[in-house]
Amino acid sequence: MKRVSLLILVFALLCVINISCSSTSGLDKRPTLVQQDVLISTCESFFKGLKAKNFQQVWGLLSSKSKTKIGKEVADRIKKESGSPVSEEEIVRDFETGGPYSRAYWEAYVQNFDPDMALKDSKWEVGQIKDTYAEVILRYKTAERPAVIRLYKEGGEWRFGLVETFWTRK
Repeated sequence: MKRVSLLILVFALLCVINISCSSTSGLDKRPTLVQQDVLISTCESFFKGLKAKNFQQVWGLLSSKSKTKIGKEVADRIKKESGSPVSEEEIVRDFETGGPYSRAYWEAYVQNFDPDMALKDSKWEVGQIKDTYAEVILRYKTAERPAVIRLYKEGGEWRFGLVETFWTRK
């Protein structure tokens, strides 16, 4: 009789453990509030940095692909306009230190895009989240469709995919 009771108890415990594990596994796929806050904070920091003209901060928030693409585009533009080549590495160093190319680039960017459109006139929500990729949906008050900001986890930090989000594909 003790053996049967012990078997029933063990079986009941296994069932409880199995039920609790299966019921929490679905929850693991939904983003936590902390994850959502980090993603939205990364996006807000980018736009706040633009607004404050803290261009080194803005550069530091970008994905590696965005940095590489911007460095190449700026170097190509300088070569085309001045005839004197500047390496992409020089441009990247300039952006990292907030040099003259960086200031000229971001000043022109801010002239064509008002960061308050994102900061004050839009609603934010988190879209899909994967291990190294996430989306933040930005709904501007008069836009027909939202912007889907792409973020990438690099070196344990979420990075803003400026190029991946807003550049047109060629």
